[in-house]
Amino acid sequence: MLSQVSVADIRDDHDSNLLHYFTNTDNETIARQLIEAGCDINLKNRYGETPLMTAVESNNLKIAKLLLDAGAIHLNTNFIEEFGPLHMAVWYGFKAMVRILLDAGADANVIDEEYSSPLHLAAKVEPYAAQPCLVPGDSKCNYDIAKMLVDAGADVDAVDYQAISPLHWAVMRGNYDVAGLLLDKGANADVMDDNFVTPLHWSVRDLNIEFVKRLIKAGANVDMVDCHGMTCLHYAVKARFNEMVWLLLSAGATPNCTDGQGYSPLHWAVREESLELVQILLEAGADVNIQDDQDTEGLSALQVAAELGLKDIILLLLSHGADVKAKCNRGCSVLYYAAMCKRINFHVDDELYVELLRLLLDHGAEIGDSSCSVKTSFDSALLYWNEQAVRLFIERGVDLRKCILGNSKSSSLYDAALNNGKSVLKFLVDSGHFNIEQKYGSGLTALHLASFWNKFNCVKFLLKRGANINNNNVFGETPLYSAIQNGHAESVRLLLTYDADVNVKTTRNQTILSAALETSRQDIVLYVVRHIAKVEAQQLRVERENLRLIASFEDLHDFYEKCRTELALMEGSYIHGIITFFDILTARDIGKYARNEHVVRTFDTVDLSEYFPIYQDLLIERFDKEMKRQVLMKQAMAGLSRILRCDADTFHVLFYNVFRYLGTKDLRNLVDV
Repeated sequence: MLSQVSVADIRDDHDSNLLHYFTNTDNETIARQLIEAGCDINLKNRYGETPLMTAVESNNLKIAKLLLDAGAIHLNTNFIEEFGPLHMAVWYGFKAMVRILLDAGADANVIDEEYSSPLHLAAKVEPYAAQPCLVPGDSKCNYDIAKMLVDAGADVDAVDYQAISPLHWAVMRGNYDVAGLLLDKGANADVMDDNFVTPLHWSVRDLNIEFVKRLIKAGANVDMVDCHGMTCLHYAVKARFNEMVWLLLSAGATPNCTDGQGYSPLHWAVREESLELVQILLEAGADVNIQDDQDTEGLSALQVAAELGLKDIILLLLSHGADVKAKCNRGCSVLYYAAMCKRINFHVDDELYVELLRLLLDHGAEIGDSSCSVKTSFDSALLYWNEQAVRLFIERGVDLRKCILGNSKSSSLYDAALNNGKSVLKFLVDSGHFNIEQKYGSGLTALHLASFWNKFNCVKFLLKRGANINNNNVFGETPLYSAIQNGHAESVRLLLTYDADVNVKTTRNQTILSAALETSRQDIVLYVVRHIAKVEAQQLRVERENLRLIASFEDLHDFYEKCRTELALMEGSYIHGIITFFDILTARDIGKYARNEHVVRTFDTVDLSEYFPIYQDLLIERFDKEMKRQVLMKQAMAGLSRILRCDADTFHVLFYNVFRYLGTKDLRNLVDV
């Protein structure tokens, strides 16, 4: 019946003919009748598929053989299609189909659009889970297919458009059965892809030591370098695979080769913090003083170990002759990198930090390494608020006059003021090594620097030690301006409580308030405005430009008026006798108020936020601070009594005028007597 119907021209919307449809069925009789009726067996549909390709994709062995016997074309000769029939059969893992195609004369070296041969695909091991005839990841299936292709003449050293060989793919995908087959069939063990990567590189990176042994036995070069300058030894060290490292070294790997970053295997062993690998490499002849050239740094392994704070590795390197006086390309010494190790390794505690510095100094590290154009080791130590480390440097004779910072000629006090803690700065000031009012560079004082970087504890310490709060630099900028400029609200508030001048102007004629407005920080702006209101209430001078700016902004003006109203209320609110809340806020010395029981009771019982919401924090803070000082003064008098062997409290009025001028440190000294 079909022979009487013209079927050759029947097409669907995808340009598929009837044979395309019947390749998905087991009806061999109808398929034969369609062929006999003139249905084109090599017709390509819109997707470039011939009936043979759809038969292969469906793994329909009977129809595929029927089409081949009828003359179906099975070679991909124009490289346009992604896959030809043989590629497709290999990709899907259809062993019987591959056999049929090869027996029909399919070219085992045909390539697809990426210049991949069927053998490349067999080595990739990417079977489809949807195919019922194949267990996903069945390497035996891929091995069998690869063997069929090799036996059919497939080139084991063919490369695709990235110069990747079947051996590369087999190793990359972990298909070591296929990789072994390829080696047995003569595949080049040193074949390189476009990135100069060899199968040995991939095997080492895959940590397959057994296949690495097989590649070495097959003659693979252990010193081949990839596009990153990495040898197999580099990769083994980075992977911390000690046995692999031993194997490569035993096979003749060069221990002193450097990668694209200039790192030797020894550098990487140190960076991986592996004491065992460092030992292995040193015993294999690694140069203990080899320098890298990353970013023109030129670090030795010892400098890297010092930078990472690795005490045991430092000891091992020193025992093998590492040069403790070596300097990098910038002139920085091993001691400098040790002093900076807390920046890199947050696990280095204060005790270990001092141990590292002492260890290097005991082994001959030079403390006066001021040839470094950035910092000295002492400057670096100052950054990490370790008082014991600073003491160590001073004990070992550091010349503080030479501790400068680059071209600015800043003293080491610069770094001490950048500590998060105050202990180092306190030690240097208390021991008389630095004058806190000394200016450096553009006229910066320690208070400028601490304020600029928001080192709150150092700001507080310097203010307590009487640092000039209104010192300005060559640009007319005070510490308050520095804190405001960088948006450090906490430091701004502290400086204002110490009555920093809000009337100053910079050389650019900028006021404190205009600087605050530029930060867009409302908290800082309100701190400044309420302080201006307090200054005005004390009948002190207020910069007109500040008042003009306040009047220019409705919200600022409203807040300013609230401040003035609250201050006026304070002046009229008597606590006891003539003592007002305004006195507590503004008086230079409020000691006598802190000894008044009526005032003390008021601060203990009254909720000041109800009456003075804007200034209540300053009132409470100032009064509490004075109360603590009064307690300390009383304790100091008890200490003085022990010294004089009499009751010093009897002469309280006499002693008070002396005690009120003593600092906290002096009072504590009396307490501890």
